[in-house]
Parts: sequence; structure tokens; C-alpha cells
Amino acid sequence: MADKLKVGVFKFTSCSGCQMVLVHLEESLLEVLKHVELKYFRMVSDDDLPDEPLDAALVEGAVTNEEEAAMLKKIRRMSRFLVAAGACAATGGINAMKNIIPEGEVESMVYSSPEHIRSGKAFGLNEYVRVDAYLYGCPIDRNELVNTLMSLVLRVPPYIPGLTVCMECKMKGNECVFLTRKEPCLGPVTVGGCGALCPSNNVACEGCRGVLNGTNVSGLVSAWENAGVSPELIRLKLRKYNFLQALGR
Repeated sequence: MADKLKVGVFKFTSCSGCQMVLVHLEESLLEVLKHVELKYFRMVSDDDLPDEPLDAALVEGAVTNEEEAAMLKKIRRMSRFLVAAGACAATGGINAMKNIIPEGEVESMVYSSPEHIRSGKAFGLNEYVRVDAYLYGCPIDRNELVNTLMSLVLRVPPYIPGLTVCMECKMKGNECVFLTRKEPCLGPVTVGGCGALCPSNNVACEGCRGVLNGTNVSGLVSAWENAGVSPELIRLKLRKYNFLQALGR
């Protein structure tokens, strides 16, 4: 039997929800562990950082300070393949909502003693290192996680979705929440792969999987404006998962 894939699971500024997807794989986890050896996973073990190279690193969370940036660079050096796991690791995620507000104001709103906080703007991993693959979503999709791990076991590139949530929605025959109810939906510009989960439950896409390269975010915003969506609601929609970055704002 070939050697197991040596994997480290790491966390920066995040809620740990993407790591929990791995913990909750249930029956699939037993199959995955036949081929994958978790060399570092602080959520389930107190083991120190491995002193040997890793085949792959799964990294959750946004980078928000110098210490996290330095650790990320260390992880990159010790890993053959690095996966950004989840919205925070991909684009800064919900953490990046604070990037347009002075940091001192953010800390004062959240903490009673902000002078003890060491945090700054939130960025995705690719702001600091090369990222080899992305797992999208908030949290990530369990099937995409398993497929990525098994692809790495087989030494083939993981599948990267090339369609939008809107395309998946159309293939399911769902009623368009924007066309019928004038609710701003980010499905036309969001990376697919979730099976249009929110629109299939009659809820507009919030864009947790991030912008699909090549889509027209400014054109979508113009359509919202023409439909009478308020500037404040547009700003809030674009801010939640850092879609303002796609507009250069």
C-alpha cells in the first residue's frame, strides 16, 4: 500500500466552521483516513507542528496580523500543496467587512479593552502566499472537501467549479428571486458548486463562495440599481463577502 497523504489542518482568524466539516464527515471520514494521515490538526490533537514536509495543508481563516502572516509563510514552505479552505481563507470572508472601517473603531465596537487586541485588516491567503486550490463556501462543502483530499491522494488536480450559482439554479428550474421579487441575488457572479442551495430554498444567494473570475459584478449592480434596489442594501450585499474587492473599492 502506498504511503498515506500527509496533511496538516491549520486555522487563522475564523469561526472554525470549515474545520468542523472535516470532523463531521462521519462515515466518509473513516474512508478518508485510510488514505490520509493528519499530521497536525489542533482541533483534535495537542501535537506540535510536524518537523517533516507535508503533502498538503488545509488552511482555514483570514490573515489579520503579522504573526498569522509569518505562520502562513512557514506553512507554505513546509507544504507541497496548499488549499485555502472556506470564504475567510479565500477572500477574507466576513472578517473583511471591517476593512473599510478604521481598525480602532471596529475594535472599540467589539471589545471592552481594545488596547489588548492585535488585529488588522483581513485578507485571503493569496495576499501573502501562493494558493494551489480553493474550497469555497461558508462553511465549505463536505463533498468538495472529500473530493479534494482524494484527488490529492491520487496525485491529480482537484476539480475547480467553472460555473455560477445562477447556472446551477437555472438547471434546477428554480424561480429567479431577482426577476420575480426584485431581491438582489449574487448568484450570477458567485462560484458554483453548492447546488444553488440558498435559491433552491427560496432565498437569494449571499455570495459566500466568492466571485467567479470573468463574471460582471458591475453589470449585476447596474441591474439591481435599475430594479430599484437601494444603494444601502447594495452596499451591504457587496460588503458581506468582500465583493467590493471585485469592483476595486
